[in-house]
Formats: sequence, structure tokens, C-alpha cells
Amino acid sequence: MPDVRQSRTYGKFLRMAQVRPTISESWYRVADLRARLRPSAQISRQHYRGDRWYVVRDPAGNQFHRLSAPAYRFVGLLDGTRTVAEAWELVGGQLADDAPTQNEVIQIMSQLHAANLLESNVTPDAAVLLRRHKKMVKQQWQGRLMNILFPRIPLWDPDRFLVRWMPVVKPFLGKFGALLWLGLVFSAIAALAPEWKQLYIGWTEDGEWVNYTVDVKKAGTYKIATLYTYLANTIPILVNGKAVGECKLPVDPATQVDLSGKPDWMVWHVWNKAECGEVRFAKSGKQVLTVQIKKGNNFAYWDFVAVK
Repeated sequence: MPDVRQSRTYGKFLRMAQVRPTISESWYRVADLRARLRPSAQISRQHYRGDRWYVVRDPAGNQFHRLSAPAYRFVGLLDGTRTVAEAWELVGGQLADDAPTQNEVIQIMSQLHAANLLESNVTPDAAVLLRRHKKMVKQQWQGRLMNILFPRIPLWDPDRFLVRWMPVVKPFLGKFGALLWLGLVFSAIAALAPEWKQLYIGWTEDGEWVNYTVDVKKAGTYKIATLYTYLANTIPILVNGKAVGECKLPVDPATQVDLSGKPDWMVWHVWNKAECGEVRFAKSGKQVLTVQIKKGNNFAYWDFVAVK
């Protein structure tokens, strides 16, 4: 029965818990290798979502590689004198089950080698180095061409903000947040739609009108707001028979939603509340306000707010 342990995936891959064999049949290829990071390699430590990571950079080729803490512990034991097998035994004694497996060590070594961040006692193949150089030059030119089409603009890194505020936001990402969102949606529907069984003006035609007796507390200019459907008409407003303003309905509400496949009469029941103009009352007291109706509108109510 093979020896197995709880392990993680290292390097450029996200870590995830899984069961993998500790021993690799390819181990003999790297076990006696004596390697170390290049002296020119630059190492920086980062914290990402509560985990510690180490970024290794080759300034000459601008190559990057990210290592988890256990992977970095293993790489740190590679000093050019120890073999890979000796370093693996040491890190296994220090980290126990958190240490990288042989397969993961091979993966780490191959990725660092591909990023030109590793040097070893193996004599390099000139043809391999030449191919690597040509590939790097090609990638650089491709990157420059892509930058012309897709320029990279440095933006704010939100990671620190997200980590700090996640405990506050987390309750709203579950069932409580879903219920709160539904409550807001239904509140908006209730605010925009006419009340149940409320009467409203409909089936309108050009030339029709409706009179309201209003008790004006204070003379002055008032903003007009209305809940309406369906066409964006301009509605004249009269007070005591004299034109004092107009209501310009700003938008056809039915164009703001997808009504494909719905019956034609649905356009009359997509409501919108909006400010649409001003009216001036020259005096206070009871007066007759006339709204001259045009075809294509339903009106649920009118609001008048004094302009300060």
C-alpha cells in the first residue's frame, strides 16, 4: 500500500487539500541534484487572504514565481551543497504532513528552472539555453504588441481592503443578505406601483381633462412629480383656467424593461415615478387645478413640493 499524506499543491497553483502519494517514480531524476536559487533572484513576502506567500523574481528576465510557505522552506534549504533528497528529508522532519511530497518537489524544481530562477551542478545545454532565450525574446515582443492593443493601467489593489472588511460584509453574503435584497426589491416595487385596488386615470384620449380642487397653503412655485405610464408626453397644467406650467414626462417606462413575449396591454402597467416640471400658484387657498390629458398615459397620482 503506497505511503500517502495530506498535501497541498505548490508554486503557481492554488493550494487545495487532497490525498497524493508521497513517493514519486521520477524522484531519481532530481534526488542527487545540487541546486540553489540564483544569486540575482529577489524575494518578497506577501500576505494574500490570510496566507503567506513568497514571490521570487529574476530581474534580468523579469520572471516571477510564487511559492507557498512550505515550498519556500524547502527551496531555502537548497544551498548548492545539499542534494534535493537531503533537503526533502530535512523539510519533512520540520513540517511533517505540511511538507511537499516528492511529486510536488519535482514540480517546484521544474517551474523554477523554467522561470530561470534555479542554478545547479548540471552542465547547461547550450542549445536549450538558446531556445529559452529566443522564447523569452518572442514573449517580450508579443507582450509589447499586446500592450499597444490592451494598455495596462496600474489600479488600486483591493486585497487589503477586502480582507479588512470581509468580517463586516460576510453576513450579507448568505441567507440574511438574500432576504435583505428581496426586501429592498419588494419595497421598491411597492413604492413605484399603485396601491392595491387604487383608482387611477386610464383609457385616455387627446383633449380629455381632469379637474382637482387643491388647497394651497402658501403661494409660490411647486415641483410636479407623478406616477405614470406609458408615453413620454407633455401635459399642460392650468390653475383656475390659466396655463401656469406643464409636465414633461421624461421617459417611456415600457422601453426600460424587456416585454418580449408579453401581451400588448403590459405596456400600460409598467409604471415610472418622476419629476416632470413646475407649476406656480399665484395665491393661497382653494383653487381648481386642471390637467389636460393626452392619449397614451395612465396617471396614478400627482405630488406637489414647494420650491425653496
